[in-house]
Amino acid sequence: MTEGGCLDYLTIQSVVDNEEVDQAAVEHLAKCSACKEQEKEIRSIVIYANQLACEEKLPAEFYKRLSDDLTYKPFPALLFALLMFATAISSAYIIEPGYFYWWLTVGMTSTIGLFMDAFFELLYFGFNTEPVWIILLLAALVLVEVIALSGIKRLEGVVK
Repeated sequence: MTEGGCLDYLTIQSVVDNEEVDQAAVEHLAKCSACKEQEKEIRSIVIYANQLACEEKLPAEFYKRLSDDLTYKPFPALLFALLMFATAISSAYIIEPGYFYWWLTVGMTSTIGLFMDAFFELLYFGFNTEPVWIILLLAALVLVEVIALSGIKRLEGVVK
């Protein structure tokens, strides 16, 4: 019911659609001229909508062909990332060649140094621990990778 005591549009539509409504709403609809006018309008809309109904049906294979046409085509993310990286590198070189050379020498050297340090730490860890711990560590790394890859696939829409 609205503030003035009249029925709202959805309640009147429920009466028109023969849905289960409160008996007080049906009684109000019988007495109120404003609500009767809305009911008349809704009934005319239903009549016009039914006249729009089409007898023709789509072919049975239509939905299969449509779903085949809409199959998932993965976005070439690696190619796009390489293209963006190449754009960034070439932009850095064009803007400031000195910075580009610095990045190649210092930046890449420090990055490779970090990887080498991590490799030697793992190697040192392997020599000083039991083989069981190495296997558990590798299993944990594989589990993390599987979880990360499944998360990436879910984000890209491969897994539903």
